[in-house]
Amino acid sequence: DLISSRLSTKLLSESPKIFTETIFFLFLFLLIIYSFYNPSSQSSISQFVLVFIMCLFRIVPSFQYFYSIFSNLKDTQNSLSKTLAQVDQNNPELTRTITQVNQNFNNLELKNVNFYHKEKKILANLNFKINVGDKIFISGKTGSGKSTLLDIISGLRKINGGNIILNNKNIDNNLHQVLKISYVPQNSYFVNKSIVENIALGQQTSKVDLDKIKEISKYLFIDDFLNENKAMGDFGNFLSGGQKQRVALARSLYFDNELILFDEATSALDLKTEKSVVKNLLLNNPNKTLIFVSHNDYLIEFFKKIYILEEGNLKKI
Repeated sequence: DLISSRLSTKLLSESPKIFTETIFFLFLFLLIIYSFYNPSSQSSISQFVLVFIMCLFRIVPSFQYFYSIFSNLKDTQNSLSKTLAQVDQNNPELTRTITQVNQNFNNLELKNVNFYHKEKKILANLNFKINVGDKIFISGKTGSGKSTLLDIISGLRKINGGNIILNNKNIDNNLHQVLKISYVPQNSYFVNKSIVENIALGQQTSKVDLDKIKEISKYLFIDDFLNENKAMGDFGNFLSGGQKQRVALARSLYFDNELILFDEATSALDLKTEKSVVKNLLLNNPNKTLIFVSHNDYLIEFFKKIYILEEGNLKKI
């Protein structure tokens, strides 16, 4: 259905060009025939054709652009309707998941975990234990598997071997179903709404805790550009890279999830601001369990548990 929908959209978006070009060549053909039988009018016809071609080249691209947008909107509307229909259905699996997520987090252990990507071993018999309240820093070379490790912890990837143990119970690759986790990537998603609405994304406006947002914004240095009404722009384009990353950090803290994962989440900040943000983030959230992945080793000074990921395993410093 998705493939046929995309093909239909592509065909519809190209149809104005096809239709216009067909009409043009048909019209041009008729003018040539007419001028052949009326030699005296060839000069005026040539001038008319030239003007007509110039107008056509100016009008058709704009017309096709707007028609393409219209076609994409129609296609998106259809996909969205199907998605919302699925969400509205009474889904017992979703109900079960929500019930399980309500349990508390005490500790998490990855035991002899293996992970392969296209037959290449990324993680090899990896062992890693996280206790509630831990502040952990993980470093490593590009491609060493740091993001993969966070994906496994967040439940986005399934392991190829080993065990994932939550609160001393084997949960068999279902971590995302039993634990409230925030994941902050290097580039987060934003909608064209205010910073407040992006921090409390998904929450009803009437339930937004503005005092809490202001408190978080203060120690993440968002308060100097926090505007309750001004939109951030599509994908947050009205803000700089560093400002967007701080908004993403605030979002992860706002929802009080038990475990927060940061994957190069402060890479766009200048050194002084990054150090201050990370320091304040750790000091103001003593009970949260935070795992930082970063190439910036100068942040190590703020963490008590430090690991380097190399050759598929974690080595504690």
